[in-house]
Amino acid sequence: MTQISTETQLCRYTRLDSGVHCFVFENSSRVSFDQFMDKLSTVTESSSPDKPLLVLLDWRLSGLPPLRYAFQKSQAYMKRFPNYSGGKTAYLYRMGTLITLAQSFVNLLHAKASGRFFAEDQQEAAIRWLLEKE
Repeated sequence: MTQISTETQLCRYTRLDSGVHCFVFENSSRVSFDQFMDKLSTVTESSSPDKPLLVLLDWRLSGLPPLRYAFQKSQAYMKRFPNYSGGKTAYLYRMGTLITLAQSFVNLLHAKASGRFFAEDQQEAAIRWLLEKE
């Protein structure tokens, strides 16, 4: 018997030719964040551990995910991949009151990696930053 998934893709993934992994959130639900974490885990497992991941999270359409939930899931990811060599994550967002809080959470998570927030009209700048050599 064939099973058909009716689950909507709430977090779309694309890998750019430059190697940047883009995740576009359709909404700010836990389900969309779970879909992101599942795909990020798959990407991490298939990547070389000594090559940093370059990730672009696009929250312009959805707004921020549930921050406490995202923080907990992100901590679990870090424990699952302790040899993750770091990387860079750019966050595209639309203006809102919770962005300062989100930046604080991100700073707590990025011990080995670096993260930076970009306003909604700065996608090209975000990709340039991701591709810059440290």
